[in-house]
Amino acid sequence: MIERFSEDVDLTYDIRAIAPDLIEKADSPWPTSRSQEKKWTKAIRQRLAELVSGKLAPDLAKALAERGLPAKARAEGGQIFIDYETFGEGTGYVRPSVLLEFGARSTDEPNELRPVACDAAPHLPDVSFPSAKP
Repeated sequence: MIERFSEDVDLTYDIRAIAPDLIEKADSPWPTSRSQEKKWTKAIRQRLAELVSGKLAPDLAKALAERGLPAKARAEGGQIFIDYETFGEGTGYVRPSVLLEFGARSTDEPNELRPVACDAAPHLPDVSFPSAKP
């Protein structure tokens, strides 16, 4: 049924929030040349890695521990891996880890709240699944 299964979550920061010093015009938060684009990319990758390892991964690890969840958060560059304990054995196709990938190449516009729910929820009415509206 599923030929490719992705275990990653892509998260994007508003470029204006992570790199306000690089932006010349508030109404046009984009590099204006190829060399400027390379400079921005390097700066943003470094800032994201610092944010991920210095704040986001530790905050996530603390939240997991406070809730007693059987998972650990670890940072690698601008990514966070959430490694969790499995409930059973599988084929090994899907690793017991979720990858959070961070980027900052857009603004927060346009945006709207969107419901996110587990696809299996309607088929398993006796199981409680979390949902969110990011």
